[in-house]
Amino acid sequence: RGGSSPTNPGEDQASSRIRVWSRPIGRPTSERRAVWDSGDVDGAATRAVRYAGDPLEPFAVYDWQVDSTSTRGTVTRGESWFETGALDDADWRGAAWIAASEVAPTGPSGATPVPRLSREFEIDRPIAAARLFVAAGGYAFASINGRPVSDDVLSPGFTDYTDRVLWVADDVTDLLAPGANRIDI
Repeated sequence: RGGSSPTNPGEDQASSRIRVWSRPIGRPTSERRAVWDSGDVDGAATRAVRYAGDPLEPFAVYDWQVDSTSTRGTVTRGESWFETGALDDADWRGAAWIAASEVAPTGPSGATPVPRLSREFEIDRPIAAARLFVAAGGYAFASINGRPVSDDVLSPGFTDYTDRVLWVADDVTDLLAPGANRIDI
């Protein structure tokens, strides 16, 4: 049995419905296709609902919508989206790790300076969407054309780098311009 609704006191959830659509990154919602519809499900289950739709595709946007119907017939809707990145090694399609050359320790404490990676590149055609994927053995700050790619700090996060390296994906479409561009990490 579900609890009383915080927005509609005295109402419990009677049923729910989850719908999911997919679309390529950078494409409008008018180009999405349905990948799952749970249909109306009786009951108050709202957590840990197992996705039972088409397998997720790499580098795609998924729009989702949840409708909850109360015992009084009131429908409450929530919707959002998420984006997938690489789902297995083959999805990187020739991408390669980049790194600074060996940097010798400097200073009285023997500290190693943080390497800075920079690259200039040209854009010679319109871009529908662009993502920057950053993995770092530590924290990284990335900028394109002098503007930060994100408001995040201490990202992508700390792990045991001998076991796992985290990565983050940022939408950098609006940071790019036709002609010369520069990325700094």
